[in-house]
Amino acid sequence: MIGFLPSLYAQSGLSSSRTGALTALAAFVNIGGSASAGLLLNRGIPARWLLRVGYLGMAIMTLFAFGQFTQGLPVLRYAAVLSFSAIGGMIPGTLFMLAVSVAPNERTVSTAVGWVQQLSSMGMFLMPPLLAQLAGWAGGWHWTWLACALASLLGLLLATSLTPNEPVHAEAAK
Repeated sequence: MIGFLPSLYAQSGLSSSRTGALTALAAFVNIGGSASAGLLLNRGIPARWLLRVGYLGMAIMTLFAFGQFTQGLPVLRYAAVLSFSAIGGMIPGTLFMLAVSVAPNERTVSTAVGWVQQLSSMGMFLMPPLLAQLAGWAGGWHWTWLACALASLLGLLLATSLTPNEPVHAEAAK
């Protein structure tokens, strides 16, 4: 979503300096989400819960960011973008910790973390052109929420299936 913000803001007639600042803030709040995941994991919050909150939160916020019912509410849409980014920031830190804790043994930790990195990079590489194609086909960004929500729900299903039955805490990754 963050990658599309400059285009969306330019279409809305915002200046390039305002577009840059709004996009930078949306990317910056993602850092807070990642940091909060580490803090929450260290406080004993289960990884499964953080992933559920992250993916479901992203699915909901994408509806507010791109849904037709918020079309005339740019402040609400931007708040949804910020929330999407902050909530979504919890996912990478949680998945990397989880990769360490579910690796079969110490020799496979680097492979497990590598898979998480590669799949994450693949998603960041493939999703923007696919969403742009969807927007072009649909004649606007109004169906983007559905594609992002479906991707979030798929992530939730996949991540939950990788989670061990017992709660995984940061202590397990040490």
